[in-house]
This record gives sequence, structure tokens and C-alpha cells, in this order.
Amino acid sequence: MEKRMAWTAKVLVGYTVDAQTKSGKTYRGILSSISSDKGALVAHLSMTTLVRDAKVQGELPVVRPTPTLALPWLDIVSITAKGAALGAEDVSTASTHNGIEGLGTDADISRGRGGRADRELQRWFALNEAKFGVRTDYAEELYTTALDPRASTISAAEADRIAREIEGGGAHGKAGGLASRHVLEERGLAVLDDSGLDEEDLYGARNGAGSGGSARPGASAAVPVPKPAASRSAPIDIDARRETNKLRAQMMEGKKTSPYGTPKSLKSPLASPLINDAAKLEALNLNPGTTVVDEEVRRDFQQFKAAQSQQVKRPDLHEFKAFSQTLDNRLSGPITLKYVKRGYHALCTHFLTLAAVPLAAVGLLELANMYKQGDLNDMWVVAKQTNLTFDLVSFIAGCSLLIFAAAAYIFTRKRPVYLLNYHCFKPNDSLKVSYKYFMEHSERIGAFTPESLEFQRKVLERSGLGEETYLPEAVMKNPPEPTMAAARGEANQVLFESVERVLAKTGISPKAVDILIVNCSLFNPTPSLSAMIVNHFGMRSNVITYNLSGMGCSAGVISLSLARELLQVYPRSTALVVSTENITQNWYFGNAKSMLIPNCLFRLGGAAMLLSNRRVDRWRAKLELLHVVRTHMGQDAAHYGCVYQQEDEAGQRGVHLSRELMRIAGHALKANITTLGPLVLPVSEQLLFFLNLMARKVLKRKGLKPYIPDFKLAFQHFCIHTGGRGVIDAIEQQLELGTRNAAPSRETLHRYGNISSASIWYVLANIETKQGLRKGDRIWQIAFGSGFKCNSAVWRALRTCNEQHGAWVEGGQAGGKAV
Repeated sequence: MEKRMAWTAKVLVGYTVDAQTKSGKTYRGILSSISSDKGALVAHLSMTTLVRDAKVQGELPVVRPTPTLALPWLDIVSITAKGAALGAEDVSTASTHNGIEGLGTDADISRGRGGRADRELQRWFALNEAKFGVRTDYAEELYTTALDPRASTISAAEADRIAREIEGGGAHGKAGGLASRHVLEERGLAVLDDSGLDEEDLYGARNGAGSGGSARPGASAAVPVPKPAASRSAPIDIDARRETNKLRAQMMEGKKTSPYGTPKSLKSPLASPLINDAAKLEALNLNPGTTVVDEEVRRDFQQFKAAQSQQVKRPDLHEFKAFSQTLDNRLSGPITLKYVKRGYHALCTHFLTLAAVPLAAVGLLELANMYKQGDLNDMWVVAKQTNLTFDLVSFIAGCSLLIFAAAAYIFTRKRPVYLLNYHCFKPNDSLKVSYKYFMEHSERIGAFTPESLEFQRKVLERSGLGEETYLPEAVMKNPPEPTMAAARGEANQVLFESVERVLAKTGISPKAVDILIVNCSLFNPTPSLSAMIVNHFGMRSNVITYNLSGMGCSAGVISLSLARELLQVYPRSTALVVSTENITQNWYFGNAKSMLIPNCLFRLGGAAMLLSNRRVDRWRAKLELLHVVRTHMGQDAAHYGCVYQQEDEAGQRGVHLSRELMRIAGHALKANITTLGPLVLPVSEQLLFFLNLMARKVLKRKGLKPYIPDFKLAFQHFCIHTGGRGVIDAIEQQLELGTRNAAPSRETLHRYGNISSASIWYVLANIETKQGLRKGDRIWQIAFGSGFKCNSAVWRALRTCNEQHGAWVEGGQAGGKAV
């Protein structure tokens, strides 16, 4: 039984099979392997679907294939496979060639090995052109040299006869002759011993023991594999190799030669005696890979070389003058602006240092001069002879002033906000959605018109999203289940795992969390999401909780701002911030194009961050929060309504995106960086910006363009919200960031899509995993949200960080299915 099972596994592995179980269910999938589990056999099927169930009447619903399914062999009634090759040749020699598994040559195929016995070799180029209209530009002349039939000593008919003999094996058969080594191997002839053959005998075009020739000493015999007899032609009496060696010996007679046949006294190959009779050399065609040179061309070349050797070339003074003039022009030309800007920036940054060094040098020289003249000694003698007295009241007042100043500094300074660690949620691979699956599922739902489906396809192709983004399980069901229970399941999946992982990274107990902030724009259940986390992890009763909704994709920075303000009020506290978006109940099933775009962009994701204001946590913290700048443009109607949740004409609820969204985002960005610039930009950039502003506003220089500060001088890394390819392109262009600084955001958009408020943390995880953070690096997180808002957060790395986040490591730990 075990031998039969091993034979079955070897034959059917890799085939699509139908496995019927004792329960009446039939599964269809690819038989990947058959293993043994504690003595019991188990069949493993890949990409498995349930195709028949005896307990269900009618057709089964279409579901996603199961990646891997294990079926105990005792539960299987039958396994059916169509088109399986069960012949002995298919499981033994049919799949091998010369001991190599899975390799078959054209000769094997023509004899039926590894395929049908009646299969014939085809001229694939002509067949592809006839069947599919595909033409090829392949030509044999690309890799071979065309032979000149005029230089051949035999006729075309004789050449065809020789070719037929080589191809048909006429020199090898009952006569016992040897064919080419390649022909022997191609025809499946097993060579018993080849130790007596050199390379020429093994792989030469014609073997020395051909028809009419005698075998070399030590040459081995070949045992042919039984095959139909091939037609044979008359033996050939000409041995090309032997004749070539004879002619070479005659031409080289009397010359001192090297072991390779070239005269040692002749250095130039053109002077070799082999070239003296070019016609004979070309007739032999000893090297078909070398291009044939006409006699007239060869003669012209020799005359040219002779003329060159007779002329003495003198240095051209005009060339030296032209080169000197060109060098002078380059050296005297204007210096590149970017180098001037670098020098200006360095000067402004280190101005105080550069000014203090000369003053310190002058002071030291003056002190040295005073010491040399004795002035310092006289001052010391006078000070010792003077009776210095202090008023007790003045002394107490001075000490009190110092104590008050120190206390005011200690109690009024802002408490630091440290990022201990963070975690980005990675969904299970079963929730991945490709373009093809997305479009097929949207079509199966039946809610979208052909025009809407085509619109979604175009948006997907231009969105910048890749083939491995994620959607919640309830959305991808057929039909979808946008229920409250499914939405809670999605929230539990993202929130609970993200919080659990970040607490495990930092080693902090849930009961040690003092502040909890959760933001989710479109899903606001009762009890709230923050209450769900408190209940699940059993946090303290006095934990301070906030639940933010309706803030859009910029809510992540808003949550940081709220946490920072609370940490200024509550000393020695720890704050847990969780950012996510819920898609289950916010999938749009209408046909308004402006409301279909979120379906194509938004994907599943979330992140959790742990903050602290304890100064003792500085040694283990990754980042320190320096600035949070929030800009709200809601006072304008166009800004307020550019991202708006509403019902369409058919009553389907969704989020409307205005055509003016990119223009409005640009206005909000300008307003935000106007406030952020003075906080982060170096003095050099601020001075240039101020001078440009004065020239345009005061001096009325209308042709002068506004100066865009170089934020690359203030930040080393940029985390741009992955709102779409257009958002990233606009920020990269307006701030002149360059491709390298925008690459992490593009990679996040391609891998995870628009994951709303958590996207800036996925970008930061990408930077830390692939580039690393150095101590002192500054990071700029920038996000946009409905309302319309543009918010920025500025961080500084407290230590070198290169953690390999699971969200960006292949095979990294992923979340489970929805609860």
C-alpha cells in the first residue's frame, strides 16, 4: 500500500485534483505533497475551493480559495485528476535525461519521453506566427557566420549527403562506427569509457573514427538505446582534421614554431606565413566565428599601416591652445549656485563660533601681554590689600533671587515627550487584494454599472497602489457584510493586536498606561473604541481616555498634539495613542465617480504608539517630539466641503472628494509651513525667505518668484501622508524634496495603500527598516485631513535606530483573521 501511495504521490503531485471526503464534500485544488503525521498519511492541497457539498442544494457561493488545506488520507474517498500521465515512462526515465531530474531534450520529446508518444517537434517560430500572429526577428546570422559556398571544394549535393549521414547516424549503427559526441548524447547513447578520448574526439564536429577511419587507441564504444533503424549513406573518405594538419605542416615547413603553431620570430599576425595564401586559409574555414575579410580590404589596410609608420606625428600646438582656452573658461565661469548656498548656510549656522574665535584670540594675547608687563601681578596685590565687606541684607536678597530664578525655570519649563516605541499592523496574507480580484469582486457584487467599473479600473492603475494591499474580510465576501458586528471585528483585529505588540516591545503593563487616545474618523460605535481597549486589556479605572472621530487622515498628528498637551499637565505619565480607520461600514456601493475614489484608495491598517514624559525614559526612547503645528482652513466653504460624507442620489452613503482637493491641499500646506518654518529652518534659510518677501511686498518686485525654503537643511527624513500618488507628487514638487526623500512614502502607498491617519507611521517604519535613523536626525511627519486640515509633527532621534519592523520584513509576523 505504501509503494502504491508513493507512486501516486510522484505522479499526481502538481496536478489539479478533486478530493472527495467521507462527509460528502469535494475539494478542488493543486496536490502539493503527501506527508506522514504520526504514521497517518495527509494530503496537502494548495489554492483549494469547495466545489460540491452533498448537504447543500444548488450552486455553492464563490469564495476566496484557501491557500493550504490538509486532508487526512483516511477521510478521503477518492482523488480524481484529469489529464494525468500514468505510464511507466512518465514516472521513471520519462522525467530524467542523463540523470538530471525534469530535463528532456528535443530527441526525448520526439521519442515520446516525458510526453505523448505521437508528439512531433515543431518549427515554433512558423507555428507561433501561423496560430497567434507573433513574428520573431531572430536570425541565425546573429550568432553564426554565413559560409561562402564558392570557397568550398565539395558540391551542395555532397554537403547535403554528409549532413544526412550526421543527422541519421549512418556512421554509427551495425557497422559500429562512432558519430560526434554531441550526436551520441543527443540520441541517448550511453558511453562506457571516454578516458582515452581528448577534447577534439569528444566534442569535435567530426570524430576521427568516422566512416572509413580507424578508431583512436583507447576510444570507447557506445551502446545505443534501442530505436528505429536510421537510413545510412556511403562512408566518407575525407578526414577534415587530418587534412588540415597536413596542410599546416607543409606551410610551416622549415619555420621555428611555438606549441600553438605560430612562428616565434614573427610578432605580427599579418606577417604570419599562414596569411601568405589567404585563399587556402579561407577555403579551410578553420575559424567560422571570425569575419571573412576581402583581399582588397586587407591590401588597403596593409598600405595604410605602412604609410602611418613612415610619418612622424608632431604635437599640434593648436590643440594645446584650444584645450588651455577651454580650461580657462571653465575656471573663470560662474560658480554653481548650490555651492554658494552651501557656503552661505555654513556661514550663518556657525556665525557665532566664527566671530568668537578671533575675539578669544585677541583676549588671550592681551592677557599674555599684561602678564609679561606685570600688570596682572599688580592687580592681584591690590586685591589682597583691599578689605571687602558685604551687607547681610544684600547677600540674602541675592541668594533668594537666584533660588527663585532656578525654581521658576524648573517648574515652568515644558516636560519632554518621548516616543518609547510604536507598532504598525500587518494584516494576514489571506486579506491581500490584487487589481484583478478587486475588479472581479466589484463586478460580482452587481451594484456598479460598466462605466463605474471602468472608472475604478483606471483609478487603480493610476493610483500608485500595488498588488498586495489589504481589505477587511467582510468587504470581500460575496455579498459583502457591512454590519456592526463585522465592523467591530475589524476594529478588534487592528486595535487589539497593535496595542498588544507595542506594550510587549516596551515591557509596559496595560495597567501602567495613564492616558489612552484612539482616533478613527468614520466608525464611532457605542461603547467607544477606547472603551473596547480598556475592557479588553483590563486597564485601571482612573485611566484618562479620549476617542477622536471625524478628523480625517490628519487625526494621527492631532492625537499626538492632544497627548503632548496632556503630558504637560500630568507629570510622570505614559500615554498610549492608537490610529486607525474602519472600512467595513464605509464601503460605497453607488455609482457617483467622486465617491468611488475612496474604494480604490483606502485600505486596512493601523498603528499604536507609546509616549512618556518621564526624564528617566530618555535613555531607552527612540524619538523626542519637538513641535506640532496644526493648520485649520475650515473657515472657507471650499476647504470645508472638499472631503464630505454624504448620500448620493440613490441614497448610498459615501465620502465625496472634490476636484479642487489638490489645490486646497496646496493652500493648507503653504499656511502650515509658514508657521513651521521659523521653528525648524536654519537662520540662513529664514534670512533668504525674509529678503525675498521684502523684495516682493515692499519693493514691489513683481517678476520675482517666491522663495521656497530648503527644508532638506532642517530635516533628514520626510513622512508624507499616503493620500494618493498626486498628494506625494505635489508635496515633492512644491518643497523640492527630490526622489530619494519621497521614496519611503511611495513605497508605503504601493504596499499598503491609503491607510489614513496611520500612514505616517508606516512611512517611518519603512525609513527605520531600510535606511535607519541616526542620533540627531530630524523627521517631519505631515498629514492632510477633512475640514480642511494640514498638520505637522517634528521628531528628533535620541539614538541610532534600525529596528526591522514586521510590516516591512518579508515573512514578518502578521495579524490573524477578524474576531
